[in-house]
Amino acid sequence: MAFKSGNIVRVSCQNFLTFDNITVWPKPYLNLILGPNGSGKSSILCAICIGLGGKPEVTGRSKNLESYVKKGKDFATVEVELFAENKPNVVIKREFGNHVRWYLQGKPVSKKEISNAVENMGIQIDNLCSFLPQDRVANFARMNAIHLLEATEKAVGDPKLFEYHDLLRNSGSRMQEVKSKVQQLKNEIDTLEKQNARLKTMVDSVQEKKKLEEQIKKLEKQRIYHRYEKKRQNTISLRTEIALLDKEIKHEKKLLDPLNKQIEECKESSLLQKRALHTKIAKSHEALQKVKDLRTQEDKLSEDIKATVFDFNTKKEAAQQQRMDLENFRRQLDVLERQFESLPAADEEEIRRKLQALTQDVSSGSTKLGDICNEKDELIAENQDTKRQMKNYQARVEAAQDVTQQRFELLRQKNVDAFKAAKWLKDNENKFSSPFYMPICILINLRDPAFADFVESTISQSDLVAFVFEDKDDMNKFKSMMDRLKLRVNIIHSVPTELSSYRPPFPLNVIRKLGFDTYMSDVIDAPPAVLSYLHKTYSIHSIPIARKENIEYDALPDKVSLFFMGKLRVHRSRSRYDNEPITESSTVREGSLLKIIYDQGLIHHCKQEILKCQERHAANEKKIEELKNEERSLSSKLETWRNNKQALMCREQERIQLQKRITMKRDQVKKCENQKFNETEEETKMQAKLLKMFKSRLTCLKEAADFVTDNTLEDYYKTIGHKKSIELYVKNMEDIIDHKGEKLKTLEQDRLLKEEERLTLRNEAKDLLAQLCSALQVKTYDGISRELIGEFSQMTDEETDNQLCDLKARRDCLNTADEQEIRDYNDREATILTLRQKLKSLQDKNFQQHDELEKVRSKWLPSVTELVQNISSSFTSFMQRLGCSGEVDLIHDAEDDYSKYGIAILVKFRGTDKLRILTAQHQSGGERALATALYMLSLQNLTSVPFRCVDEINQGMDPVNERMMLSMLIETAAREESSQYFFVSPKLLQGMKYSSRVNTIIVYNGFVNDPKLQMSVKDLIKLKKKKSKGSSDM
Repeated sequence: MAFKSGNIVRVSCQNFLTFDNITVWPKPYLNLILGPNGSGKSSILCAICIGLGGKPEVTGRSKNLESYVKKGKDFATVEVELFAENKPNVVIKREFGNHVRWYLQGKPVSKKEISNAVENMGIQIDNLCSFLPQDRVANFARMNAIHLLEATEKAVGDPKLFEYHDLLRNSGSRMQEVKSKVQQLKNEIDTLEKQNARLKTMVDSVQEKKKLEEQIKKLEKQRIYHRYEKKRQNTISLRTEIALLDKEIKHEKKLLDPLNKQIEECKESSLLQKRALHTKIAKSHEALQKVKDLRTQEDKLSEDIKATVFDFNTKKEAAQQQRMDLENFRRQLDVLERQFESLPAADEEEIRRKLQALTQDVSSGSTKLGDICNEKDELIAENQDTKRQMKNYQARVEAAQDVTQQRFELLRQKNVDAFKAAKWLKDNENKFSSPFYMPICILINLRDPAFADFVESTISQSDLVAFVFEDKDDMNKFKSMMDRLKLRVNIIHSVPTELSSYRPPFPLNVIRKLGFDTYMSDVIDAPPAVLSYLHKTYSIHSIPIARKENIEYDALPDKVSLFFMGKLRVHRSRSRYDNEPITESSTVREGSLLKIIYDQGLIHHCKQEILKCQERHAANEKKIEELKNEERSLSSKLETWRNNKQALMCREQERIQLQKRITMKRDQVKKCENQKFNETEEETKMQAKLLKMFKSRLTCLKEAADFVTDNTLEDYYKTIGHKKSIELYVKNMEDIIDHKGEKLKTLEQDRLLKEEERLTLRNEAKDLLAQLCSALQVKTYDGISRELIGEFSQMTDEETDNQLCDLKARRDCLNTADEQEIRDYNDREATILTLRQKLKSLQDKNFQQHDELEKVRSKWLPSVTELVQNISSSFTSFMQRLGCSGEVDLIHDAEDDYSKYGIAILVKFRGTDKLRILTAQHQSGGERALATALYMLSLQNLTSVPFRCVDEINQGMDPVNERMMLSMLIETAAREESSQYFFVSPKLLQGMKYSSRVNTIIVYNGFVNDPKLQMSVKDLIKLKKKKSKGSSDM
């Protein structure tokens, strides 16, 4: 049997744990280290770990190195000899205690040199897949898939396999960082580009605006030129017009001279006519005045004649009307006298007596009617007061009955989740098949609010706001809905029970003698399911309540463990140790949820008062109706009495009035008879008066005719006609001269205006020329080139203005950036360029890393996949031999995330189960130990480590599985290609088939050993052969 490089050839210990001196010589294949518990089997594995530079905590024991020194010794020594091919074996020695020293090949060295030597030989002490101490078996099952893959790669894979994996993880991390940076740069570039995109149009508009402004400047020069030319041409045109006006003015002045001479001659002739006419006018005026006076006198006589005739006719008509009125008055008088005669004879004394009696009846009836109305009004007012009282009592009843709404509001303040849940339950009642109840604090009603503090000090706050369901399915449905709504509420399942079964421990009269008022169950009203829960949970039927503080509670029997006394909550119990009574008291907490109660007494009192009010109201209504009937009857009588009285009074008044009317008519008849009219006499007087007036009128007309026939008036009118004709001619001539003068004046004003306009245009032209010369940078008009003038002349002034307006509108519509925005734009453009260069560099680097990563991946992933498949094949085979199922899978979250690759061990120990990942939660301790052992066996043929150590992994296994596992271990570890294997077990199973490559190391070490048991191994073998031979002979 040949050792392989890194195999342990020898392990020597001095003063190590329980050993004084020990040397172990392992074999190159399976080394079974056997011995009783506490004999030092695991100490050999600890020595291997400590001796090869492993940390003390790797052993699963003490983390303090000094604790591995044997008690009573100052230091310990561990020496491990490792096989080396074609060169001397490697001997590593470690001394520790008060100090730590390392030796390599007998020479002192540093810890780092030891670590390098161990690592160069492929030894992995800190890998659970190669070194699994007893106290760390459970840690193997607790390893996550990622750590298990790492341990497996280190233990059985190509030495570079883990390096590749580590490189992939780190490179993946770096690539993620690079991707993150790339994305960050892209986001930054995108942000900057978006910022510049918003400004790009504005920045581009700056250049366009400059071009437009240059065009505008050119067009403004062109417009100045056009305006100058226009002004100059207008000035020349006005000068020509002024010359024409001067000629026309001169011509008009020549035409006016002859007309002025003619007007002067006519004015002189008219003056002579006026002087001749003056004398004639004086005579004519005198004659005309006389005629006018005679005319006025004749008109007055004519009016007097008409007035005299009209006055006579008026008197004649009045006399006719007077005769008609007299006839009417006589007729009316005759009618009135007949009416008076037809009136019956009247006894005035009888009428007066009847009137007096009727007056007295009316007076007494009115007084009585007033009394009835007053009484009725008082009853109506009383009924209104009664209605108000009923309304107040009804409002008090409704307020007392509205306990539920008040408690809901209080619940909302105390527990929002319970309030929301209650609101939801109220809206979704139809979703539940069996009875349910709102929070207990809403349903409980106390018979007296004074007991609220006691009840709330007994029932927990969580139960007071709890919902009660009689059906469990409904309760679970409600709970799931509340979980979905994220509402934390308390839910209780309770069904109604026979409440009579909850009897108080003592009758009520007994506890009342002691000073107690009642039991808590007697003051609570609630649905049966709620009361059942309170009886079961809080035994409210056994809790006495005393509102007084000083009572003799010592006489209370021991069965009553809880009671209330005033403001104290008293709990009594007995000590578990000496059975002495213990009394605990606490202050009753002030209640809030149950203070609002359904006050039956108040409601009953209010309802009784409402009934009284209703009876009083009905009685008053009946009385009012009787008074109304009496009022109607009396009113009817009063109306009759008043009508009779009025009739008597009217009959007497009618007689008096008729006498007065007869007297008045007689006076009217007498007056008409005295006023007689003599028509003949009046007509003779009128005709004499008219004859006198006609004679006077005829005289006036004759005198006026004599004045009209005189020649004075004829000469007067002829002179006036001649004068008027001369004046008319002069006026016509003056009109002609005025017209000519107006025209001349208009011409002169036009000339003056045009002259002023010409001067204005000339000055404006001078200003425009100065502007044009300044804009074109020339001194005079002659300095302007013909080519430029020709260019300006290609467009009209109107076209220039239109184009200029268009360009200015385009310029003004441009949204341009200011100087700061332009600077920001250019800075961002420079930054974008720099960031793009960085982005390209990072992307190139990312592509390069990706290519390198793909090369490493192409080496690692197929290898690790094949490795896991091989492990899974062996593991599946081992599990199947045990009648179980198992496999090993390579798992990962994302294919490119190499940090999340791992190994999952899946096992199934029972046929009804399904494959489950090996964890500390899913499998028992024995199952985990078995699966761990088989996984370690699966690594054995693939292992690249020089040796593997497993300590008491078979502890807790099923005996059958333990034997099968050991059988597979012997079979696997004894193969030629297998590496060195150390397996620690407290027992050696009999009947096992052991290979010659299995080395058994029996450890039997302790503080006290029986001398009788001290013997050599050879003696043990001889003894065993002897017993075997004896048994065969038998």
